[in-house]
Amino acid sequence: VSIGREGPFVHMAAIIATQLTRVPFFASIRQSPFLARQMQAVAVAVGVATCFGAPVGGVLFAIEVTSTIFMVSNLWKCFFCSAWSIVMFRTLHEIAAIATYD
Repeated sequence: VSIGREGPFVHMAAIIATQLTRVPFFASIRQSPFLARQMQAVAVAVGVATCFGAPVGGVLFAIEVTSTIFMVSNLWKCFFCSAWSIVMFRTLHEIAAIATYD
């Protein structure tokens, strides 16, 4: 069964978000179910945005998937994190490409 490109990216982003809550700096997020759901919605947006290079598309997908629990206050958080994920992904991709040519 093919799940496309975005499935693994969204899954990895959700796993990373969940594992980040184990870091002491993010302990307050783990203790609050509301903040944990916000973090997962942002992780969904980051996964889709990183896959396709479209932060607005990631935000819209996160709204669609998490429509029953999505808060309007998450829009800018999702967009900001999606935009930075694209910048980091492209930067690391270029660094890896340069490293393979040497």
